[in-house]
Amino acid sequence: MKKTHIILSILPLPFLFHFYDYQCHLNGTYPILLYPSLFLCMIVVGMQFKNTNVFPIFLLGIVMTIFSSVLGSFFIPDDGAWFKPFGRDVAIIITAITYLFGQFVVRWIRRGSPSEKK
Repeated sequence: MKKTHIILSILPLPFLFHFYDYQCHLNGTYPILLYPSLFLCMIVVGMQFKNTNVFPIFLLGIVMTIFSSVLGSFFIPDDGAWFKPFGRDVAIIITAITYLFGQFVVRWIRRGSPSEKK
């Protein structure tokens, strides 16, 4: 596994997702780039892991989730009204699980393409 794969996979995207969303909420603006950037990162990282085993991806996902949760506890206030009904930490973990699942789906689609099997 290359260093770029490791760096891309431990980027704290769930933290950045909620940080950007919460800052837009405080400013009263709509987070236009929130979902397109998340999906773009999910596709890029999923395509990078085409030939990698599932276990290292899963471990790096756990590291990313822990890293995002720690950063979230420092930089995002636990606003109970904004992070309903779960709270800040659970919202970050759910986003991390969704992000990791999306990477696995992209990896599965990329590995299963007929043009790559020739």
